[in-house]
Amino acid sequence: SSANDARSSPPEPSLVWSAMIAIAAPPHDAGPSTAAMITEPLARTSGIGFALALFGSSYEYQVVGQSLITSGASGTPSAKKHVALYGYSRGAIVASMVATQDPQLAAVVLGAGAYDFSRWYPTPVPGINANIEREAGTSAEAFRARSAIVHVERMKAPILILHGAQDERVPVRQAEAFAETLQAKGMAVTVKMFPHAKHGIPIDDQYREIYPFLDASLR
Repeated sequence: SSANDARSSPPEPSLVWSAMIAIAAPPHDAGPSTAAMITEPLARTSGIGFALALFGSSYEYQVVGQSLITSGASGTPSAKKHVALYGYSRGAIVASMVATQDPQLAAVVLGAGAYDFSRWYPTPVPGINANIEREAGTSAEAFRARSAIVHVERMKAPILILHGAQDERVPVRQAEAFAETLQAKGMAVTVKMFPHAKHGIPIDDQYREIYPFLDASLR
Protein backbone atom coordinates (compact mmCIF):
# COMPACT_ATOMS: atom_id res chain seq x y z
CA SER A 1 0.00 0.00 0.00
CA SER A 2 2.90 2.34 -0.58
CA ALA A 3 4.18 4.18 -3.63
CA ASN A 4 6.92 1.57 -3.99
CA ASP A 5 4.65 -1.49 -4.08
CA ALA A 6 5.97 -3.98 -6.62
CA ARG A 7 3.90 -6.27 -8.72
CA SER A 8 3.85 -9.93 -7.72
CA SER A 9 2.96 -12.97 -9.78
CA PRO A 10 -0.24 -14.73 -8.73
CA PRO A 11 0.10 -18.42 -7.86
CA GLU A 12 -1.18 -21.22 -10.05
CA PRO A 13 -4.86 -22.07 -9.42
CA SER A 14 -3.96 -25.73 -8.85
CA LEU A 15 -2.40 -24.77 -5.49
CA VAL A 16 -5.75 -24.16 -3.87
CA TRP A 17 -8.20 -26.81 -2.63
CA SER A 18 -10.43 -26.87 0.43
CA ALA A 19 -8.31 -23.95 1.45
CA MET A 20 -7.67 -20.92 3.49
CA ILE A 21 -6.70 -18.43 0.82
CA ALA A 22 -4.72 -15.45 2.05
CA ILE A 23 -4.49 -12.33 -0.08
CA ALA A 24 -1.90 -9.74 0.84
CA ALA A 25 0.50 -7.16 -0.48
CA PRO A 26 4.12 -7.67 -1.61
CA PRO A 27 6.79 -8.89 0.86
CA HIS A 28 8.01 -5.51 2.07
CA ASP A 29 4.51 -4.64 3.24
CA ALA A 30 2.90 -6.06 6.40
CA GLY A 31 0.50 -8.26 4.46
CA PRO A 32 2.33 -11.47 3.49
CA SER A 33 3.98 -12.01 6.86
CA THR A 34 0.59 -11.58 8.49
CA ALA A 35 -1.02 -13.92 5.98
CA ALA A 36 1.63 -16.58 6.51
CA MET A 37 1.38 -16.38 10.28
CA ILE A 38 -2.39 -16.71 10.11
CA THR A 39 -2.52 -19.72 7.79
CA GLU A 40 0.53 -21.81 8.61
CA PRO A 41 -0.49 -22.71 12.20
CA LEU A 42 -3.95 -23.60 10.94
CA ALA A 43 -2.44 -25.87 8.31
CA ARG A 44 -0.55 -27.76 11.00
CA THR A 45 -3.45 -28.17 13.41
CA SER A 46 -6.52 -28.46 11.21
CA GLY A 47 -7.96 -31.39 9.34
CA ILE A 48 -8.79 -29.02 6.52
CA GLY A 49 -6.28 -28.51 3.73
CA PHE A 50 -4.80 -25.03 3.52
CA ALA A 51 -2.87 -23.27 0.78
CA LEU A 52 -1.33 -19.84 0.91
CA ALA A 53 -1.80 -17.46 -2.00
CA LEU A 54 0.11 -14.19 -1.74
CA PHE A 55 -0.93 -11.48 -4.15
CA GLY A 56 -2.59 -8.11 -4.14
CA SER A 57 -0.14 -5.66 -5.63
CA SER A 58 -2.79 -4.55 -8.10
CA TYR A 59 -6.39 -3.62 -7.50
CA GLU A 60 -7.21 -5.85 -10.46
CA TYR A 61 -6.40 -9.12 -8.69
CA GLN A 62 -9.96 -9.91 -7.60
CA VAL A 63 -10.38 -11.69 -10.93
CA VAL A 64 -7.40 -13.92 -10.15
CA GLY A 65 -8.71 -14.53 -6.65
CA GLN A 66 -12.02 -15.74 -7.99
CA SER A 67 -10.21 -18.03 -10.44
CA LEU A 68 -8.20 -19.54 -7.59
CA ILE A 69 -11.26 -20.30 -5.52
CA THR A 70 -13.27 -21.70 -8.41
CA SER A 71 -10.43 -23.86 -9.71
CA GLY A 72 -9.49 -25.12 -6.29
CA ALA A 73 -12.84 -26.03 -4.81
CA SER A 74 -15.32 -26.55 -7.61
CA GLY A 75 -14.41 -30.20 -8.05
CA THR A 76 -16.02 -31.32 -4.79
CA PRO A 77 -19.09 -29.53 -3.41
CA SER A 78 -18.28 -30.64 0.13
CA ALA A 79 -14.87 -29.00 -0.12
CA LYS A 80 -16.36 -25.74 -1.30
CA LYS A 81 -17.96 -25.05 2.07
CA HIS A 82 -14.53 -25.32 3.71
CA VAL A 83 -12.97 -22.49 1.74
CA ALA A 84 -12.23 -19.35 3.72
CA LEU A 85 -10.78 -16.11 2.44
CA TYR A 86 -8.39 -13.86 4.38
CA GLY A 87 -7.30 -10.48 3.10
CA TYR A 88 -5.23 -7.78 4.73
CA SER A 89 -4.77 -4.17 3.63
CA ARG A 90 -4.92 -4.25 -0.17
CA GLY A 91 -5.71 -7.91 0.20
CA ALA A 92 -8.85 -7.01 2.13
CA ILE A 93 -10.00 -4.84 -0.77
CA VAL A 94 -9.49 -7.79 -3.11
CA ALA A 95 -10.97 -10.36 -0.73
CA SER A 96 -14.08 -8.32 -0.08
CA MET A 97 -14.73 -8.03 -3.81
CA VAL A 98 -14.09 -11.73 -4.40
CA ALA A 99 -16.63 -12.42 -1.66
CA THR A 100 -19.24 -10.52 -3.66
CA GLN A 101 -18.69 -12.98 -6.51
CA ASP A 102 -18.75 -16.30 -4.66
CA PRO A 103 -21.80 -17.12 -2.49
CA GLN A 104 -20.37 -20.49 -1.45
CA LEU A 105 -17.43 -19.24 0.60
CA ALA A 106 -17.54 -20.51 4.18
CA ALA A 107 -15.99 -17.45 5.80
CA VAL A 108 -14.26 -14.17 5.02
CA VAL A 109 -11.74 -12.33 7.23
CA LEU A 110 -10.90 -8.75 6.31
CA GLY A 111 -8.19 -6.72 8.02
CA ALA A 112 -7.36 -3.03 7.60
CA GLY A 113 -9.21 -2.77 4.31
CA ALA A 114 -11.01 -0.07 2.35
CA TYR A 115 -14.52 -0.89 1.17
CA ASP A 116 -15.78 2.39 -0.28
CA PHE A 117 -13.34 4.05 -2.65
CA SER A 118 -15.55 7.10 -3.17
CA ARG A 119 -15.17 7.96 0.54
CA TRP A 120 -11.56 6.79 0.87
CA TYR A 121 -10.03 8.73 -2.01
CA PRO A 122 -8.13 10.96 -1.67
CA THR A 123 -6.52 8.93 1.09
CA PRO A 124 -4.23 10.32 3.83
CA VAL A 125 -1.20 8.87 2.01
CA PRO A 126 0.04 10.41 -1.27
CA GLY A 127 1.63 7.13 -2.39
CA ILE A 128 -1.68 5.30 -2.08
CA ASN A 129 -3.40 8.04 -4.06
CA ALA A 130 -0.82 7.62 -6.81
CA ASN A 131 -1.37 3.86 -6.87
CA ILE A 132 -5.13 4.28 -7.17
CA GLU A 133 -4.79 6.85 -9.94
CA ARG A 134 -2.34 4.65 -11.86
CA GLU A 135 -3.92 1.24 -11.35
CA ALA A 136 -7.63 1.91 -11.10
CA GLY A 137 -8.37 5.44 -12.19
CA THR A 138 -10.72 7.73 -10.34
CA SER A 139 -13.93 7.44 -12.30
CA ALA A 140 -17.19 6.60 -10.54
CA GLU A 141 -17.28 3.32 -12.45
CA ALA A 142 -13.77 2.36 -11.34
CA PHE A 143 -14.54 3.12 -7.72
CA ARG A 144 -17.81 1.21 -7.79
CA ALA A 145 -16.10 -1.85 -9.28
CA ARG A 146 -13.66 -1.92 -6.36
CA SER A 147 -15.98 -0.98 -3.48
CA ALA A 148 -17.55 -3.95 -1.74
CA ILE A 149 -19.91 -1.69 0.19
CA VAL A 150 -22.07 -1.18 -2.91
CA HIS A 151 -22.31 -4.92 -3.58
CA VAL A 152 -23.14 -6.30 -0.13
CA GLU A 153 -26.34 -7.94 -1.34
CA ARG A 154 -24.16 -10.47 -3.16
CA MET A 155 -22.21 -11.50 -0.06
CA LYS A 156 -23.36 -14.65 1.74
CA ALA A 157 -20.50 -15.86 3.95
CA PRO A 158 -20.01 -14.84 7.59
CA ILE A 159 -17.55 -11.95 7.73
CA LEU A 160 -15.02 -10.92 10.37
CA ILE A 161 -13.78 -7.33 10.06
CA LEU A 162 -10.60 -6.28 11.87
CA HIS A 163 -9.39 -2.68 11.99
CA GLY A 164 -7.07 -0.49 14.00
CA ALA A 165 -8.73 2.58 15.44
CA GLN A 166 -5.52 4.54 14.81
CA ASP A 167 -5.04 3.33 11.22
CA GLU A 168 -3.07 6.00 9.40
CA ARG A 169 -3.69 4.58 5.91
CA VAL A 170 -7.33 3.54 5.92
CA PRO A 171 -9.61 5.50 8.29
CA VAL A 172 -11.52 3.33 10.74
CA ARG A 173 -14.75 4.73 9.35
CA GLN A 174 -14.24 2.48 6.31
CA ALA A 175 -14.67 -0.60 8.51
CA GLU A 176 -17.50 0.91 10.55
CA ALA A 177 -19.55 1.95 7.53
CA PHE A 178 -19.02 -1.40 5.80
CA ALA A 179 -20.10 -3.29 8.92
CA GLU A 180 -23.17 -1.09 9.32
CA THR A 181 -24.18 -1.71 5.71
CA LEU A 182 -23.74 -5.47 6.10
CA GLN A 183 -25.76 -5.48 9.32
CA ALA A 184 -28.54 -3.47 7.67
CA LYS A 185 -28.76 -6.22 5.04
CA GLY A 186 -29.01 -8.92 7.70
CA MET A 187 -25.54 -10.31 7.06
CA ALA A 188 -23.60 -12.29 9.65
CA VAL A 189 -20.78 -9.87 10.48
CA THR A 190 -18.43 -9.61 13.43
CA VAL A 191 -16.41 -6.46 13.97
CA LYS A 192 -13.32 -6.09 16.13
CA MET A 193 -11.72 -2.70 16.51
CA PHE A 194 -8.29 -2.45 18.10
CA PRO A 195 -8.17 0.84 20.01
CA HIS A 196 -4.40 1.32 19.93
CA ALA A 197 -3.53 -0.32 16.61
CA LYS A 198 -2.44 1.49 13.48
CA HIS A 199 -2.48 -0.11 10.03
CA GLY A 200 -0.52 -3.15 11.19
CA ILE A 201 -2.65 -4.95 13.77
CA PRO A 202 -0.43 -7.09 16.06
CA ILE A 203 -0.54 -10.70 14.95
CA ASP A 204 -1.36 -12.13 18.37
CA ASP A 205 -4.36 -9.83 18.61
CA GLN A 206 -5.51 -11.10 15.23
CA TYR A 207 -5.08 -14.72 16.32
CA ARG A 208 -7.46 -14.23 19.21
CA GLU A 209 -10.22 -13.12 16.86
CA ILE A 210 -9.56 -15.12 13.71
CA TYR A 211 -9.07 -18.62 15.08
CA PRO A 212 -12.39 -18.89 16.95
CA PHE A 213 -14.19 -17.32 14.00
CA LEU A 214 -12.72 -19.78 11.51
CA ASP A 215 -13.22 -22.71 13.84
CA ALA A 216 -16.93 -21.93 14.00
CA SER A 217 -17.25 -21.19 10.29
CA LEU A 218 -15.24 -24.04 8.75
CA ARG A 219 -16.61 -26.97 10.74
